[in-house]
Amino acid sequence: MLNKILSATAIAALFTACSGDPSTVKDPMMDKEAANKAAFETIQKAFTTGDPKLFDGVVADNMVLHNPDPSIKSTGKQAWIDGLNFYKGMFPDMDAKIEQIVADGDWVTGVMTVTGTQTGMVDGKPGSGKKISVTSIDVYRFENGMAVENYSLFDLGTYMHQMGMGEEMAMEKEHLCNPGCKPPMHNYMHGEKGHVCNPDCPEMKKMEAEKKS
Repeated sequence: MLNKILSATAIAALFTACSGDPSTVKDPMMDKEAANKAAFETIQKAFTTGDPKLFDGVVADNMVLHNPDPSIKSTGKQAWIDGLNFYKGMFPDMDAKIEQIVADGDWVTGVMTVTGTQTGMVDGKPGSGKKISVTSIDVYRFENGMAVENYSLFDLGTYMHQMGMGEEMAMEKEHLCNPGCKPPMHNYMHGEKGHVCNPDCPEMKKMEAEKKS
């Protein structure tokens, strides 16, 4: 009789476990994606607070950067630390607000709005006080909660426009007529007043290439 009671109890327990509330069953993939999203948010928090220690435990030392910033010569996690110090030096109030974030397995993609005011010293010169509001997209691949790969897209064109870089280069020297000038039109050379840089500007491409070398 006792054996029958125990058997009935075991069957009842098994039935209860199998027919329990599905909402109480944890999905390991969902847990991993939530952890990866939290790690992504911690990385962005570092760029807002300026605290490089936040990279510890979420960024691998040998993280592969597929779109490195040409102005930062280091690699891996150190490139993130150097980049943080570089841009926080220029924009002490820099903020990286996450607008959208999506996790898919080991991958997390985030769309940020980066804002700041250039009040820090740049090449020994005082800050210009110019403000930026630029879109940035980062894609990370995580392994065991650590970022091991990164693809980054920064709206450099908008950044340069807001910083007035094209305008400054175009006001360096007076225009001198050249063989390309045909009255009443002038063919402005790079650096002359009236010249406006665009993505096809040969000199602009040359300078970008020199930065990468």
